[in-house]
Amino acid sequence: MADETLEIFIRQYLESQPDGEVTFTWQGGEPTLMGIPFLEKAVALQEMYKRPGQTIQNAIQTNGYSSHLTFKIHLSFLIIFF
Repeated sequence: MADETLEIFIRQYLESQPDGEVTFTWQGGEPTLMGIPFLEKAVALQEMYKRPGQTIQNAIQTNGYSSHLTFKIHLSFLIIFF
């Protein structure tokens, strides 16, 4: 996904959501293959575009096919958010 596409998606998604908890659910394939820099960029954009009344949650859904890589990214992703 191009950086510009990611930014547009995050901005528009946050604009369309009411205040409160907003959840981004990522399908495991693309985010895990793109790695930690993609996830860090997503978090930075979420922080930039969220409104004062919004809190952000992120989840990754994966089949764990490449479990060693997926596990490493999941741990890093959790560390980014908590």
